[in-house]
Amino acid sequence: RLAKRQGSLARRRRSMSWRPLGAALLAARLAGALYDPEHRIESARLYGNIDKYAYYFVDLIVGTPPQRVSVILDTGSGVVAFPCANCGHCGKHIDPAFDFAHSSTAGWLPCGNGCRGGCKNARCSYHQGYTEGSSISGYWFEDWVRLGDTIQRNPPVKAKMGCHDN
Repeated sequence: RLAKRQGSLARRRRSMSWRPLGAALLAARLAGALYDPEHRIESARLYGNIDKYAYYFVDLIVGTPPQRVSVILDTGSGVVAFPCANCGHCGKHIDPAFDFAHSSTAGWLPCGNGCRGGCKNARCSYHQGYTEGSSISGYWFEDWVRLGDTIQRNPPVKAKMGCHDN
């Protein structure tokens, strides 16, 4: 009888500890998960399924005028990068490849101080290899980026990103 009562109490404590989290998630959903300027909290929709696709991804809005790109959330590297329009073999993606030439605010990062990679064609380049054997490479650039899509209304920030060319 005592074991049954302790099990019941433990279940009740576990369910109570999740109530604040559930309430927060519900509030965020009802609020549309928009940018919170008071607390400076950004939000974005998370897509994918780790069991079905083996990854999750999120949308970014990049450049001026804005172009939507999707990036895989990758804990194996510190590279925020996506295919660019000049990539002939980057595969098929949900969104069109980012067109650097159509962003009036994009700029290639030069070689030298601040370049976190190699130097190719007078531009700062990167190469990222992954455990399962794939890799990406391209050039670093800087432009305005927003987390999520336009619905969340997150503020733009100037950031360094990678533009795949392979």
